Amino acid sequence: MPNFVVKRLERLGKSCLNSILLAGRKPLPPAAVVPERLRRIGVFRLDQRIGNGILLLPLLQAIRHGCPQAELHVLVHAPVAELFQEAARDLNLTIWPYRQARLLRKPWRLVGLLRAWRGLQLDVLLSASNPDHFSLSQGLWARWCRARCGVGFRRGAADRVYHRTVETPPDLPYALALVRLWQDIQPEAAPQPAYLKVPEQRVEAIRSRYPQLTGGVCLWLGATGRKPLPGWLVEKLYQALPRIFGLPLRVMAGPADQKVVGSLPTPLRQRVHLWEEPLTETAALFSTFQLFVSGDTGPRHLAVALRVPTVGIFHHSNMHQYGTAGDQRHRTIQLTGNRLRDWRQVEAELKRMGAIVAHPAGS
Repeated sequence: MPNFVVKRLERLGKSCLNSILLAGRKPLPPAAVVPERLRRIGVFRLDQRIGNGILLLPLLQAIRHGCPQAELHVLVHAPVAELFQEAARDLNLTIWPYRQARLLRKPWRLVGLLRAWRGLQLDVLLSASNPDHFSLSQGLWARWCRARCGVGFRRGAADRVYHRTVETPPDLPYALALVRLWQDIQPEAAPQPAYLKVPEQRVEAIRSRYPQLTGGVCLWLGATGRKPLPGWLVEKLYQALPRIFGLPLRVMAGPADQKVVGSLPTPLRQRVHLWEEPLTETAALFSTFQLFVSGDTGPRHLAVALRVPTVGIFHHSNMHQYGTAGDQRHRTIQLTGNRLRDWRQVEAELKRMGAIVAHPAGS
C-alpha cells in the first residue's frame, strides 16, 4: 500500500479516536501557578524521534533556571533518556526512559508506568508534543496524570485535556516553541543555551576503538522520509569538503539508511561507514568532529547539542522550523531545486565555516 495512503488512513483513525475518547468533555478551567512554589514539574514526549527528544534541552534548561527548587521529571524515548542521564547531569533531572515497543509487548509495565506518573502528584505537566498538531496519546497521558496544571499546544481538542494551551506561529523554531510552554507559566523566562557534555573517559574510549572515524569532518548521509540529501549533492560534498577544510572526511550513515547508501556510486558507497552503536557512543564520536554536515536529521541536532559546528542542508523540510537560528557556528541552507544555484549557496556557506572550523570556540 502506498505510503501516502497509509498516512491518510492513520490520520483518519486518529480523528475517529479523538471524537470517541474526547466526546462530551468540556474545556478544562485554566489553573493559576506560582513558579516559586512548585515542587514537582513533569515534561514528557512519547514518540521515538531522537532529534525531537534532543530539542527538549532548551526547555529543560529554562525550567531548571526558573525553578531550581523543583524536582524535574522527564519522560522521553529511552536512547535520549540514557544520553541525558550521562551528558546532561547539570540539569539535575529525574529521567524516565520510555520504551514504547517493550511497553506494548508487556502492557502491565505500561500500567505500572502510568500509575507511577499519577503518583508523582505533579504541580505542572508540560506536554512536549509537535506544535503543529494535536497528539491524542500525549493528551490522554496528561489527563491520566492529573497534574494541578497541564500545559500543551493549542491544537485540536487541546483545551479538553490541558488546563492551559499555548499558541505558536508556524515558522517558530521547534526548540523555541517548546520553551513557550514554560513561558506560559513563567513569562519572563528566556530561552537558555543548553548543551550536552560527554564524559571524557567515554570520548577517549571511542578514540581508541575507532581511530579511523574520529576527528575531521563528518558527512552524514542518513535521514528519514524525503529528507536525505540528493545524490548529486552528496557527490559534490564528497569532493569539496576535504579540499575546503583540509581535514579527514568521515562519510557515515545509520543502519536504517542502507537504501540511501545503496543508491550512491560504487566508489563513494565503499567509503560509507554504517554506524550502529548506541546513542551515548554516538555522542562521544560526534564530539570529536570539527564539523558536521548533513540534511535535516536527528544526528544534526545531536551535533548542535554537543557544540560541534554544523551545516544543515534542508531538502524537503522547513529550515526555519527545524534549523538553528542566531548562531554563526551552525549554518542552514534551503535547497531550491536549481542545482547550479543550490551548489553555489552550499559552497559559499562551507567556505564561511572555514574560519570557525580553523579557530573553534575555546581554542
